[in-house]
Amino acid sequence: MQDSRHKNPWCACCGTENSESMGLIWSSDDDTVVGLAHLRDVHEGAGGAAHGGLLAALFDEVLGRACEQWGPPSVTASLTVNYLAPIRLPTDVEVRGRCADIDGRKIRVEGEIRQHDQVAATASGLWITLPKVDLYAENGRTT
Repeated sequence: MQDSRHKNPWCACCGTENSESMGLIWSSDDDTVVGLAHLRDVHEGAGGAAHGGLLAALFDEVLGRACEQWGPPSVTASLTVNYLAPIRLPTDVEVRGRCADIDGRKIRVEGEIRQHDQVAATASGLWITLPKVDLYAENGRTT
């Protein structure tokens, strides 16, 4: 899988300078972004399973990348996650995301997280495209 991380080295999902990052890398084809993340004990929630908030962060990252395939930068307006099975640690998970519908500035997305070929969580969300801006520069950052 191609290492397609974005330019924030401190990202909780894919940051190369963040020792507690989930190591997310992704690739894409015509309509789907596929990510691979490595979850470790530091990503634990209750009972030896992955923290649900971190799974939501993985969805936010991969679904956002799916939106980038279709147009200008966008931001999350809403994200709904359905947790179907606990993800035991440590493990690798596959995160898939795709655009389901585009209506003007609204992009509806959907995705799933799989562990050992079993769907452990699904997500749907709404992203809103932004005018062309450099969010990093506006916040006084270079990365």
